[in-house]
Amino acid sequence: MTPQENLKLVKEYYNALNDHNSERASNYFAENASFLEASTISPIQGKNEIKNMLERGICGEFLKGFPDLRFELKDTIADENGVAVEWTLLGTHKGLFMGVQPTNKNIEIKGATIFQISDHKIVSACEYWNPTLLFNQIKAK
Repeated sequence: MTPQENLKLVKEYYNALNDHNSERASNYFAENASFLEASTISPIQGKNEIKNMLERGICGEFLKGFPDLRFELKDTIADENGVAVEWTLLGTHKGLFMGVQPTNKNIEIKGATIFQISDHKIVSACEYWNPTLLFNQIKAK
């Protein structure tokens, strides 16, 4: 695929996340894809497990706490094999999130994801962000 096609695919993936649609987002992954959050020990393997992770995480638990959750894409680098994206995760803490009562505080979390793409599908994604920053931004004073 061309760099432009790869970038378009990744932008469509983030549009699905911003629409809070885990089904559509997971369809951008190959059947045997892997997804690693760098703060975890091992990657999630397979499209169905990635879909489950999205349903539980960014389209599940996160949405309960941050119903207006969205990604803003900042810088991107694309080539024939993949895309690197710097993003900012934004939202307002309006619901219970991992035991933390709503604070109505805004979050702004910076992160990056590196995607490898083959045959019009994401075959691997590695996401880098610091969850501690999120909790520091919503903790009550």
